[in-house]
Amino acid sequence: MEEWSRARKDAWVVRTRYGWYPFLVAAPPLLALVAALGYYYTAMALGWRLLLTLWLVLTLLFLDGLMLRWLFVARRHLATEEYRKRREAAAQEAAEQAERDKPADDMGPERRSEPQIDIPRMSTQARQLIQVLNVVVLVLGLWIVWADFFPALGFSAAKRFGPAKPDRRLSPTSCWPSLCS
Repeated sequence: MEEWSRARKDAWVVRTRYGWYPFLVAAPPLLALVAALGYYYTAMALGWRLLLTLWLVLTLLFLDGLMLRWLFVARRHLATEEYRKRREAAAQEAAEQAERDKPADDMGPERRSEPQIDIPRMSTQARQLIQVLNVVVLVLGLWIVWADFFPALGFSAAKRFGPAKPDRRLSPTSCWPSLCS
């Protein structure tokens, strides 16, 4: 792990390790302590959500690696195709040059060169798109996992819009039995 972190000092995982690493180490003993203090259901609910969060992050890391590998293969394929086209164009140009040296009756139509593909720029844009998609999926996934545990993240029945239900109005006669007892 040290070699990996030294090689990638600018990676977000390495830069934020002082925030997530102590939490990762302290979470299991804290959950055990909470369960020992009698809050077993809370500890189980937190543990389950932490496990779901870990699976979400691992799945996103796997999919990120898969997409970056696909991007690398596609970039390599595009570079190979561009090299082949340039080589064929150079051979065609050499053949045309040899043809021009000979006296010719008819000059063929003028060849237009195809626009060059900026492969590094496309690769950078695709990486940025993949990073944005990962962040969006991570935020949505965390919201789905933790919405039930933190009521502020979810939508409760009181927040939903709809027709107002008429509530029972209190009158002095309806309060009288509760005041007498």
